[in-house]
Amino acid sequence: MNITNIITANYLIFMIGVGILGCIIGSFLNVVIYRLPIILKNESEKDCFEYFHQEPPTKQCKFNLVIPRSHCPNCKAPISWWQNIPIISYIMLKGKCTHCKTPISWRYMAIEILSCITTILVVVYFGTGVKTLPMLVLTWTLIVAIFIDVEHQLLPDG
Repeated sequence: MNITNIITANYLIFMIGVGILGCIIGSFLNVVIYRLPIILKNESEKDCFEYFHQEPPTKQCKFNLVIPRSHCPNCKAPISWWQNIPIISYIMLKGKCTHCKTPISWRYMAIEILSCITTILVVVYFGTGVKTLPMLVLTWTLIVAIFIDVEHQLLPDG
């Protein structure tokens, strides 16, 4: 039995799986949207200090897409694994940090939902062929680019 027959027989389950994958990817896209501008700023500052042969005023701790662990931007309390479940955790937490009760931006859930919907639409439109994965990567990249540009205006307008 090939993959097409399996998908056809279980189309609804397949689409639910695609939607869950889209939500999980959306959660990662939130990390990229939040951290990439900070990483770029840190790299730029480091390059400036190196260019002028100066030591940075403070030693920066390692910061990338994986380190440090996810935490509340307000109280810096670490986020446990169940608080990272896309969409569901936002609803369970009622949009607030469990420690300091600071509201969590609606943007996080919106990006997860947008990623879920666009992932499903791309898979429905392109099917399970070889074009699907590059189109998904392009779609997810555009989501990141749009939200970073709206907040930080890093993309050129030309």
